Amino acid sequence: MKKASFVLALGFAMAILSCTKDPIVTEPTVPNETEKPTNPGNGGDNGGTTDPVTPPTNGETGVDDGNPEVIANFNDPTAFLNSLNKYKLQTYAKVVTGKGKDGNNALEIKGKAPGNNYIFTVENQSVPTNAKTITFFVKGSADKSLSMNVYKNNGIDYDVFNLRTDKQIENKEVVNLTSDLTINKTANMQDGKADTGQNDYFDVNIQAHNWIKITLNLTNVDYNKSKQGSLFALKVGKNGNYDLLISNISFDDKEPDEPTEPTNPTEPSNPGEYTIPNDQKAYYSSIDFAKTSGIALRDALGDLVQKTHKRTLSYTGVWSALKQADLTPDGRNVYLLYGHKGQTSGRQAYTRSVNANGGGGTDWNREHTYAKSLGTPNLGTSGPGADAHHLRPSDTGWNSTRGNKKFAKGNGNSGSVSGGWYPGDEWRGDVARMMMYMYIRYENRCLPTGVTIGSKNKVDAKMVDLLLEWNAADPVSDLEIQRNEYLGNASNNYGQGNRNPFIDNPHLATAIWGGPEAQNRWK
Repeated sequence: MKKASFVLALGFAMAILSCTKDPIVTEPTVPNETEKPTNPGNGGDNGGTTDPVTPPTNGETGVDDGNPEVIANFNDPTAFLNSLNKYKLQTYAKVVTGKGKDGNNALEIKGKAPGNNYIFTVENQSVPTNAKTITFFVKGSADKSLSMNVYKNNGIDYDVFNLRTDKQIENKEVVNLTSDLTINKTANMQDGKADTGQNDYFDVNIQAHNWIKITLNLTNVDYNKSKQGSLFALKVGKNGNYDLLISNISFDDKEPDEPTEPTNPTEPSNPGEYTIPNDQKAYYSSIDFAKTSGIALRDALGDLVQKTHKRTLSYTGVWSALKQADLTPDGRNVYLLYGHKGQTSGRQAYTRSVNANGGGGTDWNREHTYAKSLGTPNLGTSGPGADAHHLRPSDTGWNSTRGNKKFAKGNGNSGSVSGGWYPGDEWRGDVARMMMYMYIRYENRCLPTGVTIGSKNKVDAKMVDLLLEWNAADPVSDLEIQRNEYLGNASNNYGQGNRNPFIDNPHLATAIWGGPEAQNRWK
């Protein structure tokens, strides 16, 4: 009886409470939805379509009170993903271990952007209140730009930082990003949005062979300190090919340097800047470098390597040439093109016994760096198909994996990449200089555009800018010099008599086609 009376009384009390005007609330309510442009899909130049987003309240997953200076914590992938808005990461971006600056983790962006995409948007973060800059590091390559949004205190409107200056954008200048950069927010605003900047993705070639520091100057930028809403977003341009590492995105309280500008692509260098070594003067005596540059220099070098090609090797004779030209210092092994340094066995071995040549699974064979089938017509196994300047020892299996894939952007060791083959960081310069030699020696039969994926050069539409990048990024090795000395001397049993000029001086490529400044071995 007492139990029944208690239940009845409790029910009566709850009924009274349910009729009161203001219900009792014990948890904070979620703020109403706000409109902000955070769609990471295929939006237009003005930042994509608008999607409603409900930011979590202060204290929920995403806020990092312990490291307020860190904007994107790649070293803790879980924390990083928790700090992003609901769209998370693009499918062609991922955190990679140990590839960042100073051995930290990094964000890898690798692929073709289907739209003007948000790679990620960080939100709901605690931040320092007196930061003067945002800094991060970039390494790799891209044929379109990056654009950064720094959100204002409402978490909706944002200032935009572009890699090109407003003047460069106005003048439609094409620029290269090859060194550290300090940038101000753009004064260009989206149509009808006086508080939201305009992103720019065009006419920037990122060529960061080493880490480049990007500094965003926060002077006159009221960045979001509310711990709610968006804080920072990284964007890429539609149809851009990206192969980048992004590292260490953080706030800094140091005063920024004066703003700098990315550089215009290098035009062919002025002639006459060379001091040719005594042992090469006779070979190059027919060319007046003081008066010759651009296409005229290309043609003059082409005439030279054709006229001095005194011995045409048989395909069988190439075996003997490689056993001399590609020897390791101990004379017992040959270096294997595309090999991974430190690898002693298997398909990615770095060297192999000089006499282990043939077609077996543990042999090395003759790699046509300019793949035979890509020639116009097929190079075969004579003439260009037996020119030892582009034939290299290579593991039979790894050579087969490359097949006739065209060369394409990549990083790290050799291997297949989207749509092509990356020769490896150590071999990319070798490959570039061999392809340049094949072009000037055999002209339209061995076009760079036939063997390499990338944008066409503005000086010479048959040249591909990627080869110029590789030529600049990877200096001439001792092995290349050794090969050039052996093959360039017709007195050697299997020497051809002609030299590869781009091994003698990689800067000749800059003098012909422009692009990033390459090593000048004739200073």
